[in-house]
Amino acid sequence: MVRPLMKKRYLLRLLLMRDDVNTCSETTSESTSRVSICNLNWDRMNATDIFVLCKSSLNGKSGFIQQVEVFPSQYGKTQLAKEQEKGPDIGIAADEDDDNNGKEYSTEALRKYQIDRLKYFYAIVMCDSVVTADILYSELDGVEYQLSSSVLDLRFVPDDMLFDDDPPISVCNSMPDMTNYKPPKFITTALQNSSVRLTWMKPQSPDCN
Repeated sequence: MVRPLMKKRYLLRLLLMRDDVNTCSETTSESTSRVSICNLNWDRMNATDIFVLCKSSLNGKSGFIQQVEVFPSQYGKTQLAKEQEKGPDIGIAADEDDDNNGKEYSTEALRKYQIDRLKYFYAIVMCDSVVTADILYSELDGVEYQLSSSVLDLRFVPDDMLFDDDPPISVCNSMPDMTNYKPPKFITTALQNSSVRLTWMKPQSPDCN
């Protein structure tokens, strides 16, 4: 199934992905049974959170989610390797007046760094059918996650594409115990506030295996 309007959107996205910031997997203009989800705060979200989000978006409709896996993007791997050696690239404050209060980074560089971190990983959602994946796309693409300022970016993934270069960092194939589960609550400050928080080295929440 091919949606003419979707095809235009994906052609634009593919053009945007032609630079060195390859943030997601290869995509297609055709609906498939798998979708990738990009542009999330991966310091706070994992496969379990995405599984719950996708399951709730079906809202009683037929179909089900088989599995969610989170992988590092090529861009993310490159940047994480650099950070392992030198730490995050957040610049040096250009102004040396008293307003800096000893701050050793540039606010705009920190904002850019935090926004770039949204591209470090992506999730692959495996559905039982193309129809189910279509529902997810219709319900979630372009939607803000809670009040986090992070807007979900969904893309269909070709059926023949393999993800065997790297193991997933997070996997979930069933709903968690909802009596104990709490969805992550956060604000991606780089997208909302003038004050930006550095999230480098913060641990991720537990995975669902």
